[in-house]
Amino acid sequence: MFMKEDLERMDLNMLAMYCQRVAEVGEFHSMDTNQARELKHEWTSLIGPTSPALLAQPNVEDQAEQLRLRMVSFLSAVELPLLSMRSHA
Repeated sequence: MFMKEDLERMDLNMLAMYCQRVAEVGEFHSMDTNQARELKHEWTSLIGPTSPALLAQPNVEDQAEQLRLRMVSFLSAVELPLLSMRSHA
């Protein structure tokens, strides 16, 4: 199981992977899986093909950091022991 401090050291891509796993694993409440899907979708949109409008936004890095912090907060509230074991399988 990850401690919040462990999650805070992870980059956005790793946190998105764990959100994806929460969304896929049937051991979580539907509210958790829905929130995990939303966070993963937001990450996908953020790293997706860049449009001229997105490039014009000066705060893309700020948005990424805010998303990372929300992922840390979400994942630290979800029991992750099975996820960490599966990620090494």
